Amino acid sequence: SVSPHVLSQSSATTTFEVADVHLRPHPAGAIPAMTAPMLRDGRYDFRSATLLDLIATAYGLNKDHVVGGPNWLDWDRFDIVAKAAPSATPAMIPTMLRSLLIERFHLAAHPETRPVPGYALVFKNGPSRLTQAASPESSGACTPQPNDQAGGVPLAVLSCRGVTMEMFAAVVKARAGGYVDGDVSDATGVSGRWDFNLRWTPKLVLARAGADGISLEAALDRQLGMSLEPRMLNTPVLVVDAADKTPTPNPSGVARELPAPPPAEFDVADIKISPPDARPAGRLQAAGRHDLQGFTM
Repeated sequence: SVSPHVLSQSSATTTFEVADVHLRPHPAGAIPAMTAPMLRDGRYDFRSATLLDLIATAYGLNKDHVVGGPNWLDWDRFDIVAKAAPSATPAMIPTMLRSLLIERFHLAAHPETRPVPGYALVFKNGPSRLTQAASPESSGACTPQPNDQAGGVPLAVLSCRGVTMEMFAAVVKARAGGYVDGDVSDATGVSGRWDFNLRWTPKLVLARAGADGISLEAALDRQLGMSLEPRMLNTPVLVVDAADKTPTPNPSGVARELPAPPPAEFDVADIKISPPDARPAGRLQAAGRHDLQGFTM
């Protein structure tokens, strides 16, 4: 959700020591792609990011929860290289990025709640195909399981134990993998915690699976007696009031003040096959750990 206190310009007390912001030329005949932001040894790199990417990252939102602003917000791309204090942690970076957007792009924004296209999770005839949780006091979770259909079409398998319907709606959004393009809200009206399994064919291989495949919608219907109904959902969003198309000039001599790029190699790497429903994702975690998931060669 969007909290007003994180949008206040006066509250941005943590800043980068210096930052280089450049407009990135659009490549000819190629689809530009953002490179996940990284903080290493006091150097912060964010490449090929639109201002919409930057805003969403700075405020911890999905891009579809950032609304308003000029039409170039998701077109022009920028490279940012910044110097952070030695004591800076990854948790501080969003605040520092917000400060940079306010200072260099004169970003102005405010939170609102607006109707946004999404989905409602509903039962057709109540939770008759679910089992009351064996341990109703547990915290509850849906855990991915190995494909139990040996030699057949790849399946995504979830084992849900002790989950509420509100928790399951969040899981559906996170695991939908192309089936759902918006928020999922619990509209079942069912309380309590439940145990159940769900198996479906990942969207990326559904066409190849042919008659042996089962879509997420069909799996919810046949296995759980549920459906996803398109609805307008009242959702916290960030409304962009104003932003400059051209950032303010870089400080003189900025290149000399920036930390050198880290060595272009990993100390050690672990490579394995991704789960069949894995969505491409990349992030730099604490202590120099870099995760890439769901990528083809």
